[in-house]
Amino acid sequence: AYNGVNKAEALALFTRFEFHSFIKRMGLDSKEEADREVSAAQAVQANACPNIAALPQILAITAVEDGYFCSDGESLWRLEEECFTALLESDRTLVCHDAKALYKLLAGKGIHWRGAAFDTMLAAYVLNAGEGGFDLSRLALQNLGVTLGGGESDLLCVMALYRELSQKIAESGAEQL
Repeated sequence: AYNGVNKAEALALFTRFEFHSFIKRMGLDSKEEADREVSAAQAVQANACPNIAALPQILAITAVEDGYFCSDGESLWRLEEECFTALLESDRTLVCHDAKALYKLLAGKGIHWRGAAFDTMLAAYVLNAGEGGFDLSRLALQNLGVTLGGGESDLLCVMALYRELSQKIAESGAEQL
């Protein structure tokens, strides 16, 4: 007798074949990611331009056409340009996804910085250069089992990927690459 869709098996299959839209369409998104997106939306509104000295030592950063953001993986802060540049000049470990694109975007805004300590896109490439693509949504699905909603809240996922991929790189002995 048919008992309906086994959501765990469907999620595993759709994740394996990278069927992102089926995962969303069937409501198989991770509850943890959905909760994170809701809290991220609240955090963006609540945490504007914090005291840079109070931020954690390791942060994920990104810039978009209309703003700058950083995250510790749980909270997301929108930064004014002067706060963002102070963060870039600090001694913090800054993590990003696709450092090259970030560098180009920042250069277009007159900010010349090349100090990313860890790039999740590059780390994924080092771990498996034969993969077809290294976009953030694909890496999140492959490594964390979550689908992303787009926007600034995806930065929360960059920290989780940093933790996951840096551990895999250490285990593979590829830290020096």
